[in-house]
Amino acid sequence: MLSSITGLRKGLDTTATAPQHDDRLSAVPSRALLSLSNTGPQSADDLADGLQVERSVIAALCPRLVTRGLVIRVPSGSPHRPSAIVLSTAGRRYVAYLRARDVDPPAVAASPET
Repeated sequence: MLSSITGLRKGLDTTATAPQHDDRLSAVPSRALLSLSNTGPQSADDLADGLQVERSVIAALCPRLVTRGLVIRVPSGSPHRPSAIVLSTAGRRYVAYLRARDVDPPAVAASPET
């Protein structure tokens, strides 16, 4: 696991290439990636607060973003602190794509669809 995290961090290519049609995200996931890009790693609670959505929305969304390779979860190292959600290289590329297209997702979407 650690070697895959290190590999993700080494390849910081953020070229703004268009994602495939089926890789495009709806508003909440896009806003989550933009937030992580702006603020750095965050807990699910902090991300939910920043996006003004219920924590359950982030709890449902995060595994989908991990599966798509857009974020990784990094354990805090303490049993009393939550893991951090961190952008992956693919997540950085997607954010670069959004910014290159000057895309501004709506503030809140009805569902956390990906």
